[in-house]
Amino acid sequence: MSLLDEVMGMQQQGISEGEIIENLQQQGISPGEINELLNQAQVKNAVAGEPFPEDNFEPVPQQETEMPAQEPQQEFYPQQDYQNYSQTTDTDTLIEIAGQVVEEKLKPVLKKLNEVNEFKVVSQLKLEHLESRLKRIEDVIDTIYSAVLNKVGAYGKDLENVKKELEMVEDIVKGKHKK
Repeated sequence: MSLLDEVMGMQQQGISEGEIIENLQQQGISPGEINELLNQAQVKNAVAGEPFPEDNFEPVPQQETEMPAQEPQQEFYPQQDYQNYSQTTDTDTLIEIAGQVVEEKLKPVLKKLNEVNEFKVVSQLKLEHLESRLKRIEDVIDTIYSAVLNKVGAYGKDLENVKKELEMVEDIVKGKHKK
């Protein structure tokens, strides 16, 4: 189970934001990651149509970390700063929610489009296969046609030879009867 799923599960169980933060801190998760998880949970809940748990939102106190060339972070956000943060986050959150809603709405369309593309590829392969088979059939028919023409021509020549022989026989027979 991902941390986001865990946070959302705790929210669904009615666990307060403060308890969720405390639980995540005990797991060794940084305050920045906790804030990000809470924001992501808000977005997912909004996309799913669930209400925001904004009333309980308490930014995670930032712990000082030993990072060179950085100023120590504040222990907590004052209420006034939170309101400014909330206003800018609301716009960003709304944009992100709108993007996710559009993405969710487009999933069935994209799925159908992928199915159509797959059908197109399979159909093209089948058509190419049919074209090659048709070409082979045409070649066989041409060969048969040529063979039939040759046989008819040979048959015609044979008939001519038979005709000549019959005429010779006829001439011989007529010549004998005259004598």
